[in-house]
Amino acid sequence: LASGIYYYAIATTWRGDKYANETHPARTERMRQFMEKAEERFRQSLQQVDKPILSLTYLIYIAKYTGSRQQARFWLDQAVALDPHCEYPRMAYMGALEPRWGGSHSAMRSFAEETAAIGKHPKLSRIVRILNGRVFWDQGYSRFLRGDYVEALRLFEQAIAESDWSYFLATRGRLYQRV
Repeated sequence: LASGIYYYAIATTWRGDKYANETHPARTERMRQFMEKAEERFRQSLQQVDKPILSLTYLIYIAKYTGSRQQARFWLDQAVALDPHCEYPRMAYMGALEPRWGGSHSAMRSFAEETAAIGKHPKLSRIVRILNGRVFWDQGYSRFLRGDYVEALRLFEQAIAESDWSYFLATRGRLYQRV
């Protein structure tokens, strides 16, 4: 698990924070090489513990970076089979549904609704609020990147109204810092 996290961190560093069409092919290739190493380590770690939720979460992240939403869903289903109330794999999968990764806001909403339909477990209720907020957050983040800070703030506030998840609050703080 630790070596997988290490290789994953190197891969994302090589990838950088620009959109795929703005990333030099050599950087993308180096990312792919390190993602392969990370995936190999995470797959090995699946056999090491009874509930490898963190390994499955990282495998979802890798599937997001490599563009395989079907593979991301496979790993999510594996995690949910082990822990029906798991949080991190659901959060990782929601990220794979963001428009900038080939998904859509309607796919994000559908996944939040799917999670809500599972039941009223307190842990799931918290996750559903965060997932619902992620749709507003993602819309706001797109506006933030384009410099439309007024609309970004409005959408961040809607995300925070769904859940006061620390990530939503931190992003709003970055917006205030920028303005």
